[in-house]
Amino acid sequence: MQTYQQAIKELEQIVAEMEQNGPIEMDAYLAKTRRASELIRYCKERLHHFDDEIQQILSENQPRTGDSEHPDE
Repeated sequence: MQTYQQAIKELEQIVAEMEQNGPIEMDAYLAKTRRASELIRYCKERLHHFDDEIQQILSENQPRTGDSEHPDE
């Protein structure tokens, strides 16, 4: 399993290869496009997961309605 950063780096490499290498055979183009699509899907999933975790952490630190910072007062 790769990290988000590794996936982004691989995606950037694919894009650079496709932009710089000129004409590319159809099978290679298809393979690179499939791999890029997989990487994009993986990155989106990771971003959603990160967002969910951050939202959960932030909500845990929010006082609940009706809670008081000083309940003994």
